[in-house]
Amino acid sequence: MSWKSALVERWRNKRGVPGQLENFSGLEVSLCTQNARRVRLLSLLGSNTMRHYLHSLSFSWPLGFFWETYFEAFQSVNQFRIFWNRHRKLPEMDKIKEAIAESLEILQGTGVNNFSWELGALWVAVKFVKVPGYPVLATSPFVNESILESKQLVSKKLRGLSCRKWDTRGLCATAKFSLADHGELEVLTTPTRSCPVTTMEWQGVIGLKESWNEIKDADINEEFFGRGRTPHHKEHISGEWETLPLPILIISKASKPLLLK
Repeated sequence: MSWKSALVERWRNKRGVPGQLENFSGLEVSLCTQNARRVRLLSLLGSNTMRHYLHSLSFSWPLGFFWETYFEAFQSVNQFRIFWNRHRKLPEMDKIKEAIAESLEILQGTGVNNFSWELGALWVAVKFVKVPGYPVLATSPFVNESILESKQLVSKKLRGLSCRKWDTRGLCATAKFSLADHGELEVLTTPTRSCPVTTMEWQGVIGLKESWNEIKDADINEEFFGRGRTPHHKEHISGEWETLPLPILIISKASKPLLLK
């Protein structure tokens, strides 16, 4: 069973815990520009798309319970924790869990198709204008310091922070970050005063489609047995690190546009 299926099953059986919704496991896609960014599951559950979706189901909220309060709770981690603790022993908690389960259920079928390699994303809103250009993904990788090729990227302890932060001023274009079986990232532009962000291009692995099962096996070996992969960097989804993940924009030059359903 995949992590996504296990999560849906837990909430369907009312055994989900709020911390599971704090992971950056969601992808928010702009229908106007096709740009996307990694977000917490909380953000997806509180989005206008999910609001419209539950409304389309004629989801029945508890008597005296305002649905607006539910959606406002997803605006931040702290707000949701306060909301959850306030209602966890009240009768309407079952309905709150049901709303979360319904939302996760419809999201289970989204993501990258293993056969066509196209992206399926949920949207329940209407008109949009397509803007030409390459799609961009805003995310942040966890950098494996032991395999950095040079001292272009260094971490520094900043005053007032309990962890370290990356200093990208020495980073040069063409620097590469290996993602092992998932390809690599190559730096296109480095941060400047006018544009303080690092942009990278993703390069896939030749024959990636054919080796999908082998990649999944390698992921399982790495995750559960700690073997089967060469050292690499990986996308930050959850957890806390001594050195903060590196915020970046990934530009895809795929010849085929994203498929949104």
